[in-house]
Amino acid sequence: MQARKLGLKTPLSVPVTLSLEVHYADRRRRDLKNIVGTIEDALVAAGVIEDDAIRYLPAYADIRAKQAQEKCYLWVQLKPVTDEGS
Repeated sequence: MQARKLGLKTPLSVPVTLSLEVHYADRRRRDLKNIVGTIEDALVAAGVIEDDAIRYLPAYADIRAKQAQEKCYLWVQLKPVTDEGS
């Protein structure tokens, strides 16, 4: 999805935390680090975040992967980093 469809005129240029939840329909083994990297790159390419460097993604809030019962899906949430660090 492109950032314009989300109502963003420019990419987010503030630090954000990333939360991911990935559900798979099969039992194949996957490398979660590769999935996270791919999502980060996609957010940059779609113009949602300015860069995937630590300056903009200093922390991960929650990353989960599990086998889905019925449907595959990916849930992504970005939240601005507050002074409390979340």
